[in-house]
Amino acid sequence: MIRKLIKKVTVNQSNMLNTGESREIAVYGDVGAEFNINIIKINGSSKESYYNFKTSTFTDAFVSANNLQVKLANNRFSTVIFFPADNNGEVYSIKTIAKEQTTKFTNGNFVDTKNITQVGQSTIAFQVPDSSNIDSSLDSIPLPISSTGSTALSSDVVVPVSFIFKNKQTDANGFGLRLPGLPLSNEFIIPDNLWYSQQVLVVNGAQEGTEITFDSVSNIVPGMELKDVLDGTNKIYVTSVSSTVVGLSASVTVANDAQLTFKAYGPSLIKSIFGQDVEFSGFVARGTPIKKEVRTTTTFPLTTGNVTLPLTGTYGVGGGGHVRLEGFNINNSGNNNLITTVTASSTAGSVVIAYAGGGDDITKVNIVPVGTKLNVIGSYIDITITGNVKIKKYPDTSAKIVLDTEQIITAGTSNE
Repeated sequence: MIRKLIKKVTVNQSNMLNTGESREIAVYGDVGAEFNINIIKINGSSKESYYNFKTSTFTDAFVSANNLQVKLANNRFSTVIFFPADNNGEVYSIKTIAKEQTTKFTNGNFVDTKNITQVGQSTIAFQVPDSSNIDSSLDSIPLPISSTGSTALSSDVVVPVSFIFKNKQTDANGFGLRLPGLPLSNEFIIPDNLWYSQQVLVVNGAQEGTEITFDSVSNIVPGMELKDVLDGTNKIYVTSVSSTVVGLSASVTVANDAQLTFKAYGPSLIKSIFGQDVEFSGFVARGTPIKKEVRTTTTFPLTTGNVTLPLTGTYGVGGGGHVRLEGFNINNSGNNNLITTVTASSTAGSVVIAYAGGGDDITKVNIVPVGTKLNVIGSYIDITITGNVKIKKYPDTSAKIVLDTEQIITAGTSNE
């Protein structure tokens, strides 16, 4: 018996967007060639499902309508398949099966398989830490800036990011927010290596040492930092990963089922572990300059010592020798006029200034009159972080990229 021939099967096999679409399947062959078409949706680790040619939907159970039986009446048969929207990312397997008794493919086979990948959709959230040591001094924690896109991104996406940190206006916490160092300007340029993504692992059994066994290990590589655990004053890093054992740069003691968090800092390490490819540009933290008004005329003497300067409200000003005042008759030679202590008040209060009188450059008594407006240098009520992120690839599953604001913003206190 001479079998009829199926010469080719065509379908657009390019990646399909998560929104779904319709695509035509065409079969070319001899008149009278017989075959079946099955379309299987491979649902990751879940049970596969099958295309119902009557309802144009996928069903979990295989029924007769999932099997399209065709006998070519001419040299070409085609049908349109409706693929549904799906954000998870799926693979559809299209099988054209020749009826062995009467038909075969020109290559001698009886089955032709063509796969279509439906790319997923994921979200990257750019955010500050869920909790940090400055939270009690903030009005609120800035909300994440999220971007959702295809895991098969065809062109870069630029996401503007802005976080606003506002110091609480209370006697207990209103001692301002500081940027690194004693800035001559109100800006701090944020390096890329202050962004991180993290992974949490569960400890398998109480252990002590530099090698810790976990229930499972994923998204962990050498170079990641162990969060909130120090070797004295030194940070602890991942040195090796083998099976479910993670090697560390220093010994730790951990309890069974303890959850340890590992951070991957910088866009290169983030990409290599978690898959998202991003570029940061122009990120800067800026403090909004503030002024304070002198409440009582104050004399700065020739002698060295502490000078108490009453102000009409102290919120936004911190002590501990990190913040200074500038203005009329305020001498700023060297580290003069650093504020050591703040007595807080919304409308009154005062600051104690470490005054270096008695020096060669202090030659006369200076009087700062009531009502004098003084610039506060090094402390702010508001700090805004801005910049742009270029997303070059979204991860396979939604992810967070966190800015380590604990290394950028310090909450002021009354005397530390």
